[in-house]
Amino acid sequence: MRRILVLPDSFKESLDSVSVCNAIRDGVRKVFPDFEIDTCPLSDGGEGFLESASHYLKLKKVRVEVTDLTGKLRKVCYGWCPDKKLAIIETAKIVGLHLVPKERRKPEYFTSYGVGEVIMEAINRGANEIVVGLGGSGVNDGGAGIAQALGYKLIDKNGKEIEWGPLGLMKLKDIIVSPHKSLLERVSIYIASDVRNPFYGRLGATYVYGPQKGLTKEMCPKVDFALRRFAGIIKRVVKADVQQQPGSGSAGGMGGALFAFANGKFVSGFEWIRKVANLDEKIEKSDLIITGEGQLDYQSSFGKLVGEVVKLAGFYKKKVVILVGRLGEGWEKCVRSFDVAVFPISAGEFCKEELLDNSYKNLARTSEQVCKLLDWFF
Repeated sequence: MRRILVLPDSFKESLDSVSVCNAIRDGVRKVFPDFEIDTCPLSDGGEGFLESASHYLKLKKVRVEVTDLTGKLRKVCYGWCPDKKLAIIETAKIVGLHLVPKERRKPEYFTSYGVGEVIMEAINRGANEIVVGLGGSGVNDGGAGIAQALGYKLIDKNGKEIEWGPLGLMKLKDIIVSPHKSLLERVSIYIASDVRNPFYGRLGATYVYGPQKGLTKEMCPKVDFALRRFAGIIKRVVKADVQQQPGSGSAGGMGGALFAFANGKFVSGFEWIRKVANLDEKIEKSDLIITGEGQLDYQSSFGKLVGEVVKLAGFYKKKVVILVGRLGEGWEKCVRSFDVAVFPISAGEFCKEELLDNSYKNLARTSEQVCKLLDWFF
């Protein structure tokens, strides 16, 4: 029996990877009802990380009420594995960009406080290990909110705690170490991300990712300066050099904060899910691989999930079909030297919103048409 392996990323602001798997499977089954279809939803730390991890681990969903990026209370959930005392946290569920309408996005005032609250809840529940998936966030506060929720006091020249958001960091004078520091040191915290950007600078969190979160061109230099200032005080007080740690700029600087204030260790999001999902064995046993993401571009070959899937499939000499919402600049770089075919799923939508709304049916339809073509040769 032929075996098709479906292992996509999420389609940003549209479908999580579980829904993408379901749509592709629906299309494939119309042509190959007797084929074995193995669906493996993936995430390298961003949107869909919790759902993806839940597909492979026996997780209980724990609901808690915490602070979202705008400062309002929001009920969120994280994954809990009682046997392993393992917690899985998806930051996009707490401070995700998708939680705020486009016209109300003001990252200069947004906080990552809720992420720290969930970490503390997991520790109080008895977690020995916490995996924090970074990606899809709407914050750019350098993880200052996380530090505050973990018990660190970020104070101004008058000894008062600064306001939330990166603009508050402009007044930062000193950091008072958390009373929970020894407790944090007893827990293994892993930062799942494949972003390698530094904390600040032209290649840092603000200039590279800030504009897509809503930072204006005029605001970027101010916020970047705030993160630079924050990094200097972290280095002086906490003795951690976030700027020299690759990946500290991930998720608006939350990677750097977890590294400095929670002794977090960076791990490749893809390598983590690869191991948990046992991808190597599944790929080796498959006849065809179907993957996909919202946009395929030159960045896809530099650590992004779909690019890593293509490389791993190439190692096992497997053919890959990539379904994408749209093709971006330099997408060809991702498919060079590999047996890959790329299919955009658009049906002629006139705007981004319409394309996002139609993602499920477009994926199912394109999958069906690709399989009809393959049926000529199978």
